[in-house]
Amino acid sequence: MDYFESYTGIDYSSELIKYAEARNISSTNFICSNIKDFDPQGTKFDLILMVGVLHHVDDVGSVLNRIKDFGDKDSLYCFIEPQAGNPVIGLLRAIRKITDRKYSEDQVYFKKNQILRLFEDSGYSISKIKFQGYLSTPFAQVIIRPKFISYPLTLLSIAADRFIQKFLNNPLSWNIIWVAKKSEK
Repeated sequence: MDYFESYTGIDYSSELIKYAEARNISSTNFICSNIKDFDPQGTKFDLILMVGVLHHVDDVGSVLNRIKDFGDKDSLYCFIEPQAGNPVIGLLRAIRKITDRKYSEDQVYFKKNQILRLFEDSGYSISKIKFQGYLSTPFAQVIIRPKFISYPLTLLSIAADRFIQKFLNNPLSWNIIWVAKKSEK
């Protein structure tokens, strides 16, 4: 069953675009572009999903203003970004920047109040904001072998995350997720 009529994916990495094209169906379209340069050519998207994009850009406000053109008044803008509320995770990220040559040094991390202010200043209203990923996130970022050990640990961490997110949601998470719309000002 198809969950969408069409899907357009945009990424700055040509390698990721090639990877996506090789693994997806015909109702998808993948474009290699800087998000600041992408021209939707009049197309308005129902859902604009940005996973880990904003923490890599140098001027978040200009990107938020640019992507307003991608949707209409009913479009949802959804974001998943690393958040800065947990000092232990902050330390682990700093160590990874030093020890992992492939890990981007120019990343920024967001606090909930920064996101709320930034999006309000950019003409969005946030309808929902939650913290996400307490124990499972490292399993998604680092390959751990052997698999017969890491796989059950991953499943256990996902179950624990679901419990924490439902009953104990707090800023000690790795990420923050939010949904916004253009403000009706």
